[in-house]
Amino acid sequence: MMSGRVKAGLFVLLAATSTTAADKPQPLPKTTQGDWVAVAVEFCGQRPPADIVRKYKVIVEADVIVLGPLNMADGKFNAEGEPCKARYEQNPKASPKAIDLILKDGDAEYRMLGIYAADGNQLKLCWQHDGKARPTEFKTNAEPTQMLLVLERAKP
Repeated sequence: MMSGRVKAGLFVLLAATSTTAADKPQPLPKTTQGDWVAVAVEFCGQRPPADIVRKYKVIVEADVIVLGPLNMADGKFNAEGEPCKARYEQNPKASPKAIDLILKDGDAEYRMLGIYAADGNQLKLCWQHDGKARPTEFKTNAEPTQMLLVLERAKP
């Protein structure tokens, strides 16, 4: 027969190691998964030229988002380089809905805190690069470094 102390210790161990569906990151709804194209982009309060915006693509999968590419060098935007692949975690109960993009740099991981809104064939994503705060609205300012995407479902 187990002593009360052993039972309590076993319960604490089981409680600490068990996970529920609520503990696991949830994918974005299936209605938001798939291929998207940018119709508007804003980076630190600036908008890239329309020809650069049209090149920006996003793929939303059940556990990752593939973004871009979009770069800014010497004050000019370009769509050169490789797309960025990020894991994500989202909270649809937050207001506005919250999403964290989780990027890897070697062995290190860092988060960019963001918000999202999905409405039919439009998806908006806005995030702050430093991971210190989450935007509260769908717009960007020069500081801190933020990005806003307004996306439409890609046509097959």
